[in-house]
Amino acid sequence: MAGLKLRVLTPRRVALEREADFVILRCAEGDKGILPGHERFVARLAPGMLRVFSGKALTDSLFVLGGTARVENGTVTVLSELAGGPDEVQRALSVIESQLEERRQEEQRSDVEIHRAEVALRSALVQMDVSSYTILGAKRGELDA
Repeated sequence: MAGLKLRVLTPRRVALEREADFVILRCAEGDKGILPGHERFVARLAPGMLRVFSGKALTDSLFVLGGTARVENGTVTVLSELAGGPDEVQRALSVIESQLEERRQEEQRSDVEIHRAEVALRSALVQMDVSSYTILGAKRGELDA
């Protein structure tokens, strides 16, 4: 009979909700095993696998991209931006990669616009310098005549 209630939540969904006998969390300080009757605590999670056992058998494994875990009254609650099996994680990572690529392209466009503005400013400064020399040259020529 399972003695823990496990809930793994992301902003968009409940990634896992089930009974368990033993849960291993990947905490920032190292792996932490949770058994029924565990004392109350809150921990910062590191990216890694969350493992769920029924009896001595591993029944579920989820990848959790960091977050927070809370153990209280026989319930383990995990809050993470991203949690799931390999397929779900791969889909989420693909979305994140495409968003990052869009940002890179926007930044490159911004860099190009900044470069063009710098070139235009330098060109204007050069033209101002050249025109002042032209005026001086014309005045000099007038003086020679």
